[in-house]
Amino acid sequence: MQKHAIIGAGAVGSILYYLLKDNHEIDIDIYAKEVRKLYITKNDEPIETNKKTKILPSKTQYDTIFICVKATATKTLIEDVLNMCHDHTNIIICQNGISQVDLFNHPYTYHAVVYISGQKKNDEVVYFQDNTLILPDDDKLITLKQCTDLSQLNIVLDEKHQEKQWFKLLVNLGINTITALTKNTAQVLEQKQIESLTEQLLAEGCTVARHHGIALGEETIENIMAIYKTYHPLMGTSMYYDVCENRLTEFEYIQGYIQQLASSYQLHTPILNTVTALLAGYQYKRK
Repeated sequence: MQKHAIIGAGAVGSILYYLLKDNHEIDIDIYAKEVRKLYITKNDEPIETNKKTKILPSKTQYDTIFICVKATATKTLIEDVLNMCHDHTNIIICQNGISQVDLFNHPYTYHAVVYISGQKKNDEVVYFQDNTLILPDDDKLITLKQCTDLSQLNIVLDEKHQEKQWFKLLVNLGINTITALTKNTAQVLEQKQIESLTEQLLAEGCTVARHHGIALGEETIENIMAIYKTYHPLMGTSMYYDVCENRLTEFEYIQGYIQQLASSYQLHTPILNTVTALLAGYQYKRK
């Protein structure tokens, strides 16, 4: 039997547990800051109320460890995570951004492209849609994929993983920025001015990506805007929920990361520069 650990019982971690739990070939532990029961709902119906979280540190070693905490919390967990690894453990980072792999001194560390949508409020997680992790097409991950194929989780091994990472980064650049700065949900894109501003921001992001050597099709912006139209109007984003709850955001790993690359390539990105400055201003001296 495979032993899996999920670090973080927020929206992504809790939903990931739900997607995996019916595969009886996997023994799953989920870790949070305190011991509590998971409470997950979908379409106003409870779908998980019995699983209890554990707390770190742990002496158990796992075959796969999914990192589902905020990117800003990763550095505080590295020692605990490495102590839970054996020589062949897969560490799967399920976070925003694309730059966290190097933090772990472990050869089998991968950054997933995450398509799982949900919201955590207090101890309740609302599962909206999606069930997919996109990972590199690496032979080391075949066993993990075969194992999870017996669950509701859809793992895709993609030889164009880097391009898929950047595509999702750009998806987050647009929708996270707009929802956070307007403090409104996906419905805000119904406004033509906001829709146009989002497209301009995405255009700047695509320019940065191409200068960084990422092959993006001419239809990238159109495809991302089409994805936004599939969102429920009242669905928020991680950054939207952060600002609504007066929490720190992960802007350094999305807008900040892209803006740093733009600066290094001396690109003209006025909208990206402005929204990054505003998000940094929101976070200034905030604890």
